[in-house]
Amino acid sequence: MKLKLLVIFFLLSSLLAFSQKSTTIKVTHFPGNTLVKGKSEFVAPKYIPLSTTNTGCFSFLDVAVYVKASGYKEKPYQFKVSITNRSSYEVFVNCSMWGFGTGGGVTLRPGQTSSGSNNYSDKYQTIRIYDVDIHFNESVKSTYPFYYDYSENIDCNETPSFLINEMKKRGELESKIKKIKEQIKSLDNSEHNLRVKISLYEELKRIDNKNLDKYNRKIEEIKEKLQKIEAEFTRKNEEIGRLKNQINSLGSTKEDLLKKKELYKKLASVDKGNNYDNKILEVEEEIKAKKQEETDENLAEQQTQNKENNSKEEEIATDEEDEEETEEQRLIEKEQAAKEVQRKKEEAAERKRKQKEEAEKRRVARKQAYDKRVEAQNNRNLATASTAAASTAGLLYMLGGFIYDDMGKPYPRKEQLYTGNGPIVGLDFGYTTGLIPYVFNSNIESYDGNRSTSKLESQAALGWTMNFKVQINLGYEYKYAGGYGFGAAEIGISPVIASYAGLNYNYGARVFTGLDDVVPALQGLKIFAEYEAGSRKHTGGLFNINSEETGDGYTHLQYQNIKLGLRYSWYKNSRTAYRQHLYLGIIEEKIKIDDSGFYVQNLTENHESFLWGKENNSNPSFNTPSKGFYRGYMLEWKRDHKSSLYVKFYPNYAYTGYRSGDEVETKGGPLDDTLKSGEGATLIQVGFVRSLDSFGF
Repeated sequence: MKLKLLVIFFLLSSLLAFSQKSTTIKVTHFPGNTLVKGKSEFVAPKYIPLSTTNTGCFSFLDVAVYVKASGYKEKPYQFKVSITNRSSYEVFVNCSMWGFGTGGGVTLRPGQTSSGSNNYSDKYQTIRIYDVDIHFNESVKSTYPFYYDYSENIDCNETPSFLINEMKKRGELESKIKKIKEQIKSLDNSEHNLRVKISLYEELKRIDNKNLDKYNRKIEEIKEKLQKIEAEFTRKNEEIGRLKNQINSLGSTKEDLLKKKELYKKLASVDKGNNYDNKILEVEEEIKAKKQEETDENLAEQQTQNKENNSKEEEIATDEEDEEETEEQRLIEKEQAAKEVQRKKEEAAERKRKQKEEAEKRRVARKQAYDKRVEAQNNRNLATASTAAASTAGLLYMLGGFIYDDMGKPYPRKEQLYTGNGPIVGLDFGYTTGLIPYVFNSNIESYDGNRSTSKLESQAALGWTMNFKVQINLGYEYKYAGGYGFGAAEIGISPVIASYAGLNYNYGARVFTGLDDVVPALQGLKIFAEYEAGSRKHTGGLFNINSEETGDGYTHLQYQNIKLGLRYSWYKNSRTAYRQHLYLGIIEEKIKIDDSGFYVQNLTENHESFLWGKENNSNPSFNTPSKGFYRGYMLEWKRDHKSSLYVKFYPNYAYTGYRSGDEVETKGGPLDDTLKSGEGATLIQVGFVRSLDSFGF
């Protein structure tokens, strides 16, 4: 683990490092000669164990070197090398002391010892152990079919248990990749599942970098499908809206009701997601009621006319004495006919009321069924989000074990420690997190049992992601001043796959100076200043627990800031050689947006920057479309050779995001109250990264 971290560090710092696959053992002490007949001779009839160097490589092999007198004048020293296998597996090993020429190899069973000897003329021999292979048993081979990638010609710092652990990690990774691919195959091409597929392919890109081109092609194909779905969705919505407007413009005459019926039929063929049978039935009932009403009125009028005609004939036939009685009877009959018409009207109204009551019951039942489906889908979405959060937490924990392993036990070479002056070479890498305000283009679909409605709104949102960051620092420091330039890259995703941060970057320089080495009262205290520029990207809307809400949000801004503050440095105690630094500072930041379709919230509070200089707040430099500067604060705790913990906090930062162009009518929607209020939100960045530092070469 330490070797891998150091390899990364030294490569990035332009220092040479390599992986050893052999070890060399040298004889360091040799027994003296004996005086025989006045001559100094080496007399050792039995093997004597020799002291040798110990590199610590191949720790599962015990290597011992012995010597005795050979009896040959030209080569008086007979060396023997003995190797014992202390592992639980067979081990093949080559040794330069065995056989002739470059040596020979032997396979050792667990606990087995093998040795070889040869005669030499020199006392201080060098023995090389190389080409070490692990012969894993059938259990390991069946569990990890790719064992051969790990068993041949292993590095000297590797052990069988280490290799099995590496195989286990690879197996878990391949299993996870396979599971994600099976999940992708199980999803259909609905809009929601296509967006889930994109998030799954992004996850594959993150953990399987061997097939990045393939995954990128798949993501582009899915995005093209989504564009077609969105275009068709927009077309249907426009057609549905047009038909509904025509229906709403019609009155209640029989002709208008007939037109309304035909329009509802067209609407049902376009908007298949909703059932318009009840609406068509209601219109048909209204048409029947209209026809019945006309029939009743005509019948009553005809009856009245007939009776009037009969009355006239009777008046002619009767004498003047019956004229008054006949007129009274005619009025009674006319009144009865009017009552009959009124009764039939009331019956028709009662039928219509009951029809509406039945239609309302059916509407309520459809609404309840719809609400249950939404609740069930939301529960499934919540379970998916919980699973994603647990998986992400497990992955972050596993990677964190690699990143922060032995972080509290750095052992740099003495010449790499700070000694008062020298170059600065540093590498920081690890986890960061933060919140960024951005605009989310929300589209909430609702259903009342008869029709679906959409509510479009540009909402204020806070994006949260867990990120991985790498930063390189290069500079120089001496006791009165110093500084370094830096460049960093960062990428991340939210634990519930609701959003992700693009590949963000930043670069700049930090300088510090002071007289702390001259004035005792200022011991360890310096002033620092920093310039930083970079890019922030954030995309939201990959996954939404509320199944009725769709939409997305995207912000991409470039920024520049200046920091000014104090640095306090100290040593933990008189025995340690590692310094610690505490930075406290203020930040003044301005942003730049090149795209005219980018929305930037106009904050009601204007900041005057004393770091950049007081400029015209209505149009600060760097082409900021919003007013003023964004003020923040920073706290950083740096431990050389170990870690860096930092917090950057902007209490009032503008909401930004894309919402204009052709998508405003269909996606953006009006601003919500938060965006219109002119009150910004908190932007915060927190990081805890591993630090590898060198103050010399």
